[in-house]
Amino acid sequence: MKPRPLEPDPGHAGEGKSDGVSAPFHPLLRRVPLKEGTSLLRIRGLTKKFGSAAVLDGFALDVAEGSFTALLGPSGCGKSTLFNVLTGILPSDGGSVFWRGEKRDDLAGLAAYMQQRDLLLPWLSLETNALLPLSLLGRVSSEDRRRVRDLLAAFGLGRHGSCRPCRVSGGMRQRCALVRTLMTGKDLILLDEPLSSLDAVTRLDLQDLLLELRRAYGKTIVMVTHDVEEALRLADEVVLLSPAPMAPVEIVRPSGKGPRPVDDPLWVRTKGRLVASLRREASR
Repeated sequence: MKPRPLEPDPGHAGEGKSDGVSAPFHPLLRRVPLKEGTSLLRIRGLTKKFGSAAVLDGFALDVAEGSFTALLGPSGCGKSTLFNVLTGILPSDGGSVFWRGEKRDDLAGLAAYMQQRDLLLPWLSLETNALLPLSLLGRVSSEDRRRVRDLLAAFGLGRHGSCRPCRVSGGMRQRCALVRTLMTGKDLILLDEPLSSLDAVTRLDLQDLLLELRRAYGKTIVMVTHDVEEALRLADEVVLLSPAPMAPVEIVRPSGKGPRPVDDPLWVRTKGRLVASLRREASR
């Protein structure tokens, strides 16, 4: 099912619109002005070892507030490890993380993180799974439930909110996990291949919807993907990564704003160059 366009909340006239894009208002999905170019996250010298093997060794990256950054690299290079270290799931072995200029050990409590697996609780419905960020805070109102239903409907899950995860497809579970991630209300969203299990048409539709949500609510997104087309279609910056120990080897800034047309000649040439670079890095 094609996700339906986001609609403004009639009870909040004028809210949920940005750059001509409308979206449902929610207090946890608060809309903040985009501050493109302002540093939200700075990573310096980040290191992570498993035994004697260094996955991250002096990793550095800047993420501007309101930006969409795609991380593109060979399988096993350390992209998921980076997210696990940033969110405090794994301890780092060195380096610094700066959040809006303030040095921190990690981003625990500051970033929403959607892992490769959907991690839905099998005994709960999709709607209740999507409400978990609020349930864990002990505050789920009837209004919250209505807002979650709006988001589920926007992601093509409106008729399946009462279903348990075992009753829906893997792609639908993935979409529910994305809704749950958005419901955290965090300004920074880390996405680890969030659309990888979707069919081609649904994937394109949800790419567009992800950009709508980002613009409507001023979110900053860092997304891991293995899809060169997806990265170039969506991201403000595409960071090409080396094999472990992972490091940025090239940063591509596609012209214009996403979603970009896939038949643009410049886009096609850039894709060819990135694919060649990926092959070169993977063969090292």
